[in-house]
Amino acid sequence: MEGETKATALEQVLNATLVLDDDWTRARVLERLSLQLSGDLLARALGIALRLRDEWPRAIALAVLAPQLSGDLLARGLAAAEVVQDKALRAKALAAFLPVAPDTAALLRAIRRP
Repeated sequence: MEGETKATALEQVLNATLVLDDDWTRARVLERLSLQLSGDLLARALGIALRLRDEWPRAIALAVLAPQLSGDLLARGLAAAEVVQDKALRAKALAAFLPVAPDTAALLRAIRRP
């Protein structure tokens, strides 16, 4: 698929994701799409990830989207990953942001936080 057709198909999949009740299924869809998303579609995917009620699939979705995020989307994703309650899960989510984080020292401190 090329160009506009691919973008339309990706948008339709993201729209379909919104009607799913299961957070794990939503996270898996985001994982499968993550490398194909950019711009507005990436912003929509992050919005879907941030609305996941269960922190486990939310953290996983944030981790798979992290490498594509920049600017405001990066800040929003990092902020959401930093408040994950489970220490190991938070560390995993935050570690995915290391390649794109503007301040790796601060991120490493957040990963080590008890």
